[in-house]
Amino acid sequence: MGGTRFKVGDIALVANVPAAEPLVRRWRRREIGVMAHVTVLVPFLPIGRVDEDVRGALRELFSLAARA
Repeated sequence: MGGTRFKVGDIALVANVPAAEPLVRRWRRREIGVMAHVTVLVPFLPIGRVDEDVRGALRELFSLAARA
């Protein structure tokens, strides 16, 4: 991670994992303030490039994964 540079507007792609919440709540809220998740890709895209086409492709991808 040492060489990774983030710019204002870069976003992460994460998948929420509600079942893990009781296991990690104590540490996670203190550290980053979001629910239990798995980081898929950082940085993902600049926020200005995340449009409905990108959202639709991600919904399709994750719905296929959920059925597997």
